[in-house]
Amino acid sequence: MSDGPKKPTCYMCPHDFRYTDVIPMRRQGVMMRMDERYCLGGKRARLFKKRDPIIYTPSWCPKRKNPCELRVYTFKSVDDWWLHTSLEQSIGQFLPPDGRRHALASEAVTDLSPREFWRRLDQEAYYDFLEITLKPHDVVEIDDGLNPAFFCYADGGFRMLYGFDAAAARRCVLERR
Repeated sequence: MSDGPKKPTCYMCPHDFRYTDVIPMRRQGVMMRMDERYCLGGKRARLFKKRDPIIYTPSWCPKRKNPCELRVYTFKSVDDWWLHTSLEQSIGQFLPPDGRRHALASEAVTDLSPREFWRRLDQEAYYDFLEITLKPHDVVEIDDGLNPAFFCYADGGFRMLYGFDAAAARRCVLERR
């Protein structure tokens, strides 16, 4: 398997803020001083301590969800499933699922982060540590609040998905026949 999801960082986070003014100033309930780094994500700004990670997201990040949310997306209809499998067979290679053809099938919570989920897949089958059953081309989303990761169950294994449109899949309604 590939490296899998990367460890989340504060890089490009809109709430990561380094105060660079020489004059201390009160902002969001905290007195900010020069060359100190703050997280502006909550109601009050929070100062990064020396023991906090420099690059990676700290455990106290206000955006982090604990436990993580687990969502399973499946084809919204038999017609969409048929179209996807026939396209995949005509091309002759794996075709990543599209969010517009999937709908939310189930939601749960899990103690696994996306990285831990990916690493556990190397050691054991998914049904040993998740209480769900998957059909081919189902998409599993693990949302830790920082960057959700998407995994497609295909050919008896999982693949990472990078362009899955979860918002479109949540708008779709699952058709039952």
